[in-house]
Amino acid sequence: MTLVEILIVIAILAVLSVAIGFGVMKFLASGKEKACKLQLDNLRSAIRTWAADNSGEFPEDLNSLTTGKMPVLTKKKLKDPWGSVIRYTKVSGGEPVLCSNGPDKQEGTDDDICTGKEGEEE
Repeated sequence: MTLVEILIVIAILAVLSVAIGFGVMKFLASGKEKACKLQLDNLRSAIRTWAADNSGEFPEDLNSLTTGKMPVLTKKKLKDPWGSVIRYTKVSGGEPVLCSNGPDKQEGTDDDICTGKEGEEE
């Protein structure tokens, strides 16, 4: 094998490595988004459970779910897969809205993931 052939093989391997790396990163990002949506759905269930135990009233904030005689969540469940605190907005006459800031960790951007009356998922 000549030096030129070896360099061509190395270049091909480098291109393949980059392509595979981007594919894996995209796959992992998609998994985190799905995990976040599932987490928000689980939080909604916990909020409904809390409300059923408290005369139908929704909690003032998510920390209410981690305290009391029978807490329905642990504090670490109040963070999204990217480590940001999940936003909770109490809505008059309806279920609260839950939002994750998404991968960019910035509130109000296109990658935010929300559930509830004003959110994406119901």
